[in-house]
Amino acid sequence: MARPLVELYQSQLSEAQGNVDQALKKTAVMTGKLIEKGVAKPEDVNIRDCFEVFVTPLIEAAGKDFNPMYDNYDEIREEVVSSQFPYATNKLINPTMIGQYDLDVAPIMPLVTETVSNHPDENIAGTTAGDSPRYTEEAMPYPESGLGEKRVTIQNFKFGHALSLTTEMVRFDQTGELLKRARNVGSRTADVVEEFIVTRISDTAYAEINESTSQAFVQDGTRRALYSSDHSAWDHQTNDNLIQSGTGGVPTIGQVKSMVNLLKGQKDIKGNPVRVRPTTVFGHAQLEEDFDQFFTAQEFDLNSAEKNKNRYRGRYNIITSQFAPSTTEWFMGDFSRQFRLQWVWKPKVTVDRTGDPRRDILVSYYSNFFMGVGAEDHRFVARNAGA
Repeated sequence: MARPLVELYQSQLSEAQGNVDQALKKTAVMTGKLIEKGVAKPEDVNIRDCFEVFVTPLIEAAGKDFNPMYDNYDEIREEVVSSQFPYATNKLINPTMIGQYDLDVAPIMPLVTETVSNHPDENIAGTTAGDSPRYTEEAMPYPESGLGEKRVTIQNFKFGHALSLTTEMVRFDQTGELLKRARNVGSRTADVVEEFIVTRISDTAYAEINESTSQAFVQDGTRRALYSSDHSAWDHQTNDNLIQSGTGGVPTIGQVKSMVNLLKGQKDIKGNPVRVRPTTVFGHAQLEEDFDQFFTAQEFDLNSAEKNKNRYRGRYNIITSQFAPSTTEWFMGDFSRQFRLQWVWKPKVTVDRTGDPRRDILVSYYSNFFMGVGAEDHRFVARNAGA
């Protein structure tokens, strides 16, 4: 049976002319690089070999007699902590977790624009409509834009989850179980990010961060409703972007036309038309069949008496999510222009070498990320509340 990690260590030990410490460090670094480059997979390396390569030489150097199958791991905790074992095993866990996260979160990401954040809260200026260029007579000064700006605030939140490597995983070489748990953490990380995004799009309170009222759109320190038949109380324009329950319904030519017209009727605070180019339809996963039927398969509008040709067929991207709060409402617009996902840091794995002997934990790994999601505007997405 091939043991690539053991073979790699032996080759590095030979190159290092018997210098164990140097060989161990190079083996750990090279293992990580081979996995990062895709030359090796995490499944190619097992935990028992990691223990034998990175911990056993330190145990032997300390003059201890240790059998990893039967003996008490508390006796070698110092050797585990000071070894390359936590670093090397993290090189197995991190790509497994991040790979699963990237796979699961990818379908929802076109709904947001990703940015970098360096503060607990980001205050985004410039949401007030700018002045248009004006005709300027010869030798006359150009008109200047006003300095009055509205600000949108998007708060960031930290999330995390622990994954532990236990003594049993080493004793019985449960590499598959460890990597399975890492994939599960990656998948759940994607779930949290996706749920955060779709609750913001739905303008619904996000229970995970203990919200009682949605803070999807906070302008000048005040929470504003993203979807309303009349925003004029604070926006100076009606900017209707809501089809109410009772008049809404699943996509038909009439429903989609109404949504498009709402978006095409949006104005800035000065009453100038806002360019809105709807590209995407979004709703709960239970609406996916309705979306596919109308926007992809249906050549004619079968839900109307006239059976008109479906001019919306193939025009919009379709994105759905099981985490959407409602199974009936759906949305249309230019989502990435309205919604922002800001990262203080993206999902990553950090290592706690100390472990917990009371629970037979050798090493702990923490998946954590720091992010915020919110709307920078309210005029680029319309909501249909359904029937």
